[in-house]
Amino acid sequence: MSEQTVSPGATAKAAALTSSKTSPVMRQYLEIKGSHEDAVLFFRLGDFYEMVFDDAEQASSILDIALTSRNKNDEHPIPMCGVPYHSARNYVARLLDAGVKVAICEQMELPQRGIARRQVTRVITPGTSLDEEALAPERGNYIACVVRSSAGWGLARADFSTGELRVTELGGRAALHDAVEGLAPSELLVEAAAGDAEGDAAEVHALRELLPRCLVTERERRAKLEVSPTTAALLDGADMPGGCRDAVRMLLGYIDETQGGRTAHLRAPEYLESSGFLKIDRATRRNLEIVESVEGGRRGSLLGAIDGSITPMGKRMVREWLLAPLTDLEAIGERLDAVELFVGDTTLATDLREALRGVGDLERLGGRLGTGTAGARDLLRLADALDAVEQTRGFLDAAVVAVEDRPVGLVRRAAADLDPQGPVRDLVRRAIADEPPLSVGKGVTIRDGYHDEVDRLRSIRSDGKGWMTGFEAGERARTGIPKLKVGYNKVFGYYIEVSRAAQDRVPDEYERKQTLANAERYITPELKKREAELLGAEERLASLENHLLSEVLDRVAAEIPVIARTSTALALLDALAGMADTAYRCGFVRPDVCRDGALEIEEGRHPVVEAALGSRFVPNDCRLGPDGHRVMVITGPNMAGKSTYLRQVALVALLAHCGSFVPATSARIPLVDRIFTRIGASDNLARGQSTFMVEMTETANILTTMTDRSLVVLDEIGRGTSTFDGISIAWAVAEAMVREGVKTLFATHYHELAGLAGEHDCVGNYSVAVRRYKGDVVFLYRVVEGATSGSYGIEVARLAGVPEEVIDDARRMLARFESGAPTVTPTGEFQPNLFAAAEIAAGSAGAQPAAAENSGVAELHDLADRLVEVDSDRLTPLDALNVLAELVRAARSSRSC
Repeated sequence: MSEQTVSPGATAKAAALTSSKTSPVMRQYLEIKGSHEDAVLFFRLGDFYEMVFDDAEQASSILDIALTSRNKNDEHPIPMCGVPYHSARNYVARLLDAGVKVAICEQMELPQRGIARRQVTRVITPGTSLDEEALAPERGNYIACVVRSSAGWGLARADFSTGELRVTELGGRAALHDAVEGLAPSELLVEAAAGDAEGDAAEVHALRELLPRCLVTERERRAKLEVSPTTAALLDGADMPGGCRDAVRMLLGYIDETQGGRTAHLRAPEYLESSGFLKIDRATRRNLEIVESVEGGRRGSLLGAIDGSITPMGKRMVREWLLAPLTDLEAIGERLDAVELFVGDTTLATDLREALRGVGDLERLGGRLGTGTAGARDLLRLADALDAVEQTRGFLDAAVVAVEDRPVGLVRRAAADLDPQGPVRDLVRRAIADEPPLSVGKGVTIRDGYHDEVDRLRSIRSDGKGWMTGFEAGERARTGIPKLKVGYNKVFGYYIEVSRAAQDRVPDEYERKQTLANAERYITPELKKREAELLGAEERLASLENHLLSEVLDRVAAEIPVIARTSTALALLDALAGMADTAYRCGFVRPDVCRDGALEIEEGRHPVVEAALGSRFVPNDCRLGPDGHRVMVITGPNMAGKSTYLRQVALVALLAHCGSFVPATSARIPLVDRIFTRIGASDNLARGQSTFMVEMTETANILTTMTDRSLVVLDEIGRGTSTFDGISIAWAVAEAMVREGVKTLFATHYHELAGLAGEHDCVGNYSVAVRRYKGDVVFLYRVVEGATSGSYGIEVARLAGVPEEVIDDARRMLARFESGAPTVTPTGEFQPNLFAAAEIAAGSAGAQPAAAENSGVAELHDLADRLVEVDSDRLTPLDALNVLAELVRAARSSRSC
């Protein structure tokens, strides 16, 4: 085993811990750092946050700032780096993005004797960041916790920036991984593995691999019990399984520990039954590009195509809906009723969306109020948002009354939850100036007229400036020094400055204060008195403004539960109105979502592709049902639109379960419990998985977890192996779908699968229509009943730009294969002719094989002669398949005679 490398920072730290020469400030640092070993410590020294030892080495690398050292001539110089305190936020955000915790250590007093008292005021972690600039507005920033339970796993999650707290129980490892990857937390807490618990250690490792950008922290099991009374109160009366309760307790304990109890905005945990949501696994999320395209980001995804919401909180809610569609018929119906209301009343929808533009991110504003990080400008934003709430509540109430005969319960309940909070708005408008500074003392924070003492101190400061102007003019006249001036700086205070040329006219009562190169500065008893009065007023004013601002913030923070309820209602209304706007603009219709029966889509469209193509998109129908074809075998060439068709059917079903209108002329969607997709080719080299292994792993997951209420979309099963293996696997998978009665769309290039329709009434053959025109292939993008007449692969290759000489060679090879002659391998073995197998499949589907044109009797004689020549002891499996093909063909030919 190689010896582990010890960094210079660690060596210097070890030396400092044992050295008698370590300074008092460094010992203070080491003591504080000892309680925060897992975080980079920002240690406040004057106007900088300093980092030393290992922290300096790590931070300088991530932040790309200079790494220096202290005591360079010592045996173990101390690595150091630092950042200005006023710009620390940007540096902290970059460390968080790299998955690093940051402990902020502030100087709590001015030094009197010895060193100043310092302490960590907050530990900022990737999952507890509140920085607006660092957080993506359109998605939640989650910190999650997983704990083993008797039923599998308890998963608790919190968005600390908004106060949302939810928990669910998951039945197994696959469900846990699907849920965690879909959540994509910034930070994940897991139980530390016991010494002999290899399974737990392996699970922690698996989660780290699954979430490479997530900070995964292991917590001792006892941490489930360590929570403050405030956060423990959130669990009072919460009805949830034991594993879920443990997960919530561990999560809240960690938040308590890192945030110093600043958790007033956290809501009581909401327990979510996993059975209430349509399950979507990782492969399906990726294949359907539900919230993120293959290139990354919203653009090109379903979310980017259908989300018409205005506010950040509305956009976050739509994202949640797409990742967790509903399976409750009543809840789906309520959303559809609301969307229909806004589609039908465009004036109401327009007024609502216009009002929402003034709301901003009220949800995250409540989070800053609850953690004590809000400022005066946040209060003004709150007042503006509440103005919009009052406006929204007014016209919604009127609209709901006007449609009393229609089912709009969801909109009615949301409107009832909107609270404009008149007293809060009035307090903020009276107390806070129109343009407050970022920091108290840098401008006017408290409005004139709100507090008598503030007005008096501000008057002294204002009068003092006028007095200084008059004092300067009087001294110039009295001394006869025309260029005499009165000034101020932070170091020396107020002064009278006289140039060297006028020194002979300086009065005796002037006391020298500072000598400059070309002037002298003086002070007088009168100026001293006025200085004390002005500076005292400035300090008292800043202190009083800060105190009054804190009072207002505390008063507003007491309304956090109301603000949270209002922001949730606004997000809901925004999401619904945004869906309605998309439906109105894009011609979506209300789906008929029913408990069971056939899935029927008339002129369905792919919402993302249609957004790119516009009117050029060709719609298609689909019908999957118990009385018709439950399995559609779809053949046709590449580029003809098979994959688009598969995806659009799945997306229409998914949108319907979200309570959204859908891109179609009409749609009847039965409830499904899962949507599975196996589309596209990809590998996972990091885990040692080939393209075919990934394909088979995803297929295995579908086969072991699907039910007769699932919707399965398969594209090109079996491509990654030999042709006969691939056909066999594809056929067997299709048979499994038939046995389980699963609604299935099965696209394939294996035309042999058309034979399934001859064996099962519930299987139907479909293809993408293609026409030849003047020697070229024309794709019609229409899905029609019946198997395709060919693959057109060579034509597609030609369209893609493959050289003509290669195309010509391919056509010659195709003619050779189609002639029926088997290929002989270098070892002398026969490679069976695939077209014979295709004829068998076509025959079972009702087509007549070409060999049927010959006499059935002659065919049997020829076959007998062939069988005599076969050495069954040396017959290879492939030879046997070829013989079997000839036997079946001859039998059918003789029967037709």
